[in-house]
Amino acid sequence: MTRGFLVIADRCFGCSSCAMACRAWSGDGWAVVLELNSRSEERAIWIPYLCSQVVPDPPCGSRGAVPPCELACPTRAIQYCDLDALRLDDRARSLPASPGVPGVRFVGKIPGDVDLPDPRDVLPVRRRQGSSDRAQVVRSSQAIWAP
Repeated sequence: MTRGFLVIADRCFGCSSCAMACRAWSGDGWAVVLELNSRSEERAIWIPYLCSQVVPDPPCGSRGAVPPCELACPTRAIQYCDLDALRLDDRARSLPASPGVPGVRFVGKIPGDVDLPDPRDVLPVRRRQGSSDRAQVVRSSQAIWAP
């Protein structure tokens, strides 16, 4: 069983409820909603970037809990689920992710002229301190943060 996030891109309208809920829960802002412009379709699209694009396990999804970003999303564009059990065939594609992490899968249309940034430039990066299991959040200097 592979637990992870599924983003239904066509449902996201950029409200940033997921980012606000994540920031309130963690204090670190592990969710960010990017607004990207498509010249070919002459419209904006919104894509949630989530913690599992940069860390192995969501800090809030332990012990079967529903992550706050999923609870806060008014359109259910974010779902934390068993990705192996979904019957998505070839419709689900992966958003960019750091090596060695589960990443995020999405369904829906992202125009071909939209470049998705590396999540390490957008989300906090986790780094271990010595032998302690406590993590320190280090933000990238090129980060793009949701309002």
